[in-house]
Amino acid sequence: MPFFHLLADAPPMMVAILAVLIELAAGRTGLLPLRMTLMTPFFRSGRWFERRLNRHQRSEKARFVRGLMVMMIMVLLAVIGGNLANYWAIQSTHHRWIEGFFLVLTLTSGRRWRVSNRVNAALIFKEKQKTNPDLAKKSLSRLLRRSRRGLAYFSRRDMTKLDDYTLGRMAVEIMGRAADRGFLGPVFWYLLAGLPGLWLMAMTMGVARSVGILAPHIKDFGLIAARSEKIMLMIPVWLVLVAWLILGGVLFPRRWLVIWRILWQAPKEECLIDSHDRWLLGPLAGSLDIALLGPRAEAGQPIQMGWLGHGTARVTPSVIHQANWVVLTLIIFLLFLQASLFLLSLS
Repeated sequence: MPFFHLLADAPPMMVAILAVLIELAAGRTGLLPLRMTLMTPFFRSGRWFERRLNRHQRSEKARFVRGLMVMMIMVLLAVIGGNLANYWAIQSTHHRWIEGFFLVLTLTSGRRWRVSNRVNAALIFKEKQKTNPDLAKKSLSRLLRRSRRGLAYFSRRDMTKLDDYTLGRMAVEIMGRAADRGFLGPVFWYLLAGLPGLWLMAMTMGVARSVGILAPHIKDFGLIAARSEKIMLMIPVWLVLVAWLILGGVLFPRRWLVIWRILWQAPKEECLIDSHDRWLLGPLAGSLDIALLGPRAEAGQPIQMGWLGHGTARVTPSVIHQANWVVLTLIIFLLFLQASLFLLSLS
């Protein structure tokens, strides 16, 4: 009981640290369902609005205006929801527990880890089946189905048409965005603006995931959502980049110059590589000597995206395993920095 009373009056920084640790542990073990997040209702609402308002025959301007209206409605709902949750927390005797609960629901680092591990296990099983045909094909089918379903939560690509190497690259890519979208972004806005800020961040990530993609018939409709997410994640992304450069110099000293070359190379305009992807996935690609992103299809439309990195695009299970541990080390390093700031604030 003393611990419960201690946390009830704890500073927000302590609540954030504890929430991250809980989500990492519970998300990895499957105690938190993948779709049990604060972003899910906003994600589904964005999909619903897109299906009903984004007609193919409409002009780009009409799509943009409708996307803007949808984003304004979502902002209003997020502000109302965040303030109601904040009022509920303030009226409660254990308000920090309520804040921690919503923060755990918003974080996705542990769940990204679980999806990446599923892909890794499926690809390992498939390699074993090539040398041992007696292994059950139903088990492989089930593993691949669970892997594709998990990846589909983070992307609108057609998972049934992706080969093994593309699945492996996607597993590394979702882990590469675990540090900002899955961890530091929600924590930053919670510490900055409390529960209203956390709800606003969750709404922005949920809507951007549903409509903020590069498919030609959705790009204009989701432009505001994609730009809003980019703006809200700007500071967290730069903080993660600084941590990447420090950690990369320690873990991969021989690849450090390669990381810098990937980061500062001038991307061609037609490559469509987002700057946030370059800052976050570039160090990961340079550290592991792989190539990420590349041409793809989103919502059934081909996207000519450039490659990020100078290594191989054939991502194997061993690379996925290594990427998982590198990103987890990065998150622990960020947690260490956060805890250090918390202790300094107490002194």
